[in-house]
Amino acid sequence: MHRPAGHVTRWLRPEFCLSAPEQVHLMLIPHLHLDRLLAGERDAGHVASVAGVFNVALAMAYLKKDRRAIQFYSGIQVLMLALASGSALPARDNTRLRKALAAADEFICRQHKADVLAAIRLVEHQIKVSPPDAFVDVTAGRAAITA
Repeated sequence: MHRPAGHVTRWLRPEFCLSAPEQVHLMLIPHLHLDRLLAGERDAGHVASVAGVFNVALAMAYLKKDRRAIQFYSGIQVLMLALASGSALPARDNTRLRKALAAADEFICRQHKADVLAAIRLVEHQIKVSPPDAFVDVTAGRAAITA
């Protein structure tokens, strides 16, 4: 399978990386949701969608023992908690979140598919075993932001 020269997974064999449709499925909607959140909409589904990408990126960082990424995505989780609680973010934090989501997108998409699935399973497991007070209550639902 041929991939364009600038593709983030160009150094992996196609069967080991996320396909272009898988990347779109995983990443496009959270980018759209972040735009809506930063425009002032408060929707638990949007928060959970964006937080999910950061949760997977953080889980991937832990699995890879990447200390810089762990520190980076942990800091972003603090911004997501503020956003989930209804706080208005300064413009610089809006820009930081946009850049961080793009970085998380690239970080996740350049990993082996098996590693991405392991990170997703780790996040699902943490959500399943976490006590209810580990979640932020936004509007009518629980957002998947682990504290």
